[in-house]
Amino acid sequence: MKQLIIKIESMEELLAWSKEFAQKIDNGEPVPEICVVSYQEPEELLAVFTADRRKLLDLIALNPGTLGDIAASASCDLAEARENIEILAAAGVITFEGDVISAIADSVVYESIPQALIHA
Repeated sequence: MKQLIIKIESMEELLAWSKEFAQKIDNGEPVPEICVVSYQEPEELLAVFTADRRKLLDLIALNPGTLGDIAASASCDLAEARENIEILAAAGVITFEGDVISAIADSVVYESIPQALIHA
């Protein structure tokens, strides 16, 4: 199962994590199947991953589908779903294969983000 981790971290933290991850690969150690999307500032992250978009991303991760299927599952209209999906696609967290919209991972975890911001 591939996991998407979305988090706030400094450039130094990202570089340190990347170096550690690369060393594990070089040493033949097992590494988790993950994708990481990080932002330096909470405001940057929350501008992309609003509550509605987080809900939509979670839905798409569990059940890829067409725009209509996703809009119906999210109880939103097509225009709203399309706009949010385009923003998530620009962030690199969803893909398109024909008419099917999928997340780049099976599950999404938000790390290093104050819970007050996540539930806002």
